[in-house]
Amino acid sequence: MTVLVGYVPKPEGIAALHAALEQARWRGEDVYVVNGSRGESLVDRSFASPEDIDVVRRTLEDSGVPFHLEQHVAGKGGAEDVL
Repeated sequence: MTVLVGYVPKPEGIAALHAALEQARWRGEDVYVVNGSRGESLVDRSFASPEDIDVVRRTLEDSGVPFHLEQHVAGKGGAEDVL
């Protein structure tokens, strides 16, 4: 099994990431983090910047939990990318 989490660069996204890491540690599983955008607008606040992704990657690396981090541009967006 894998703990799957959709990440957005907002306080809710950070909370979801930490909750996913907690669940993964408790279950002995890895974490799969997805961030995406449909690419329909010039500014998509749900799409993480390179700096945001660096923070997420460091958080994941520091956690010691095995992980996969994926970012989609011109994907389906939000929940549909997670599905």
